[in-house]
Amino acid sequence: MQLITKIDEANSHKQARSMIMAGWTARLGQWKRFDQKWEKGLRKAGLEYFHAKEMPNHPFTMKGVKIANDLLMFGLVIRLDRKDYEEVYRASQWGGKVHPDSMYGLCFRYLLAGVLEVGTHEYGANLTLNFTIETGHPNQGAPSEIINRLKKDRIKGTSEFLGSVMPADKKECFGLQAADGLATGAGWSETEEGSTVPLGDVSDVGTIAAVQGRFSVNAPIFRCHITRGDLARLRDDQFALADLRKKFGQQRAAEIADRKAAEAKSVES
Repeated sequence: MQLITKIDEANSHKQARSMIMAGWTARLGQWKRFDQKWEKGLRKAGLEYFHAKEMPNHPFTMKGVKIANDLLMFGLVIRLDRKDYEEVYRASQWGGKVHPDSMYGLCFRYLLAGVLEVGTHEYGANLTLNFTIETGHPNQGAPSEIINRLKKDRIKGTSEFLGSVMPADKKECFGLQAADGLATGAGWSETEEGSTVPLGDVSDVGTIAAVQGRFSVNAPIFRCHITRGDLARLRDDQFALADLRKKFGQQRAAEIADRKAAEAKSVES
């Protein structure tokens, strides 16, 4: 089963207290029906495209929410506070082969984990995750780099489910327009205490059917706030993994050197 998640972000400028990344996930057939309905809705509203920040009070805002809820599978909202990112994650001594993720990259990691959590509950091992992001974003390359690294690491329970990341023009991709609306709306609803809109915690989602009963919606929206503790653990794990790779590389180099020496000795004798 192929699940496609279309992603956008809000509050990515340096003055913003928190970055929000949001995405809608659905099967290919669901996206096709969504695109038809969204395009028809735009035509009726006299719009060429929808951009939430430009059109916060446009009637299509609520129409778009209904189309997404009726036709898509689920949504995800990830929040990362800039102060936590800078004080906890970036404050360490990065260097060498250990490179920190951008805020965009970290948000994508958590969004990917959320999609994987829901997807495996629904489909088990019969699953491929693909992603669509906005073309031209300064951090456009980060999701592909993360996906490729995870594939290369061959992490059981993760790597085998990963597909690809495709960039698209937001004005031409209706799913990105819906993700823009979700990210922008979530950004408006976030406060220091949390979200003013009751959203589910992605860590205990279970199946979509079970969640639908709790939230009385067709396409539930899950939220994850990346905490200072999360950032500390992720930072430490990245350093530990780099050390492990270094030790493995040194051990492998020593084994190759020993084998070559043994082969040379054998030839001499």
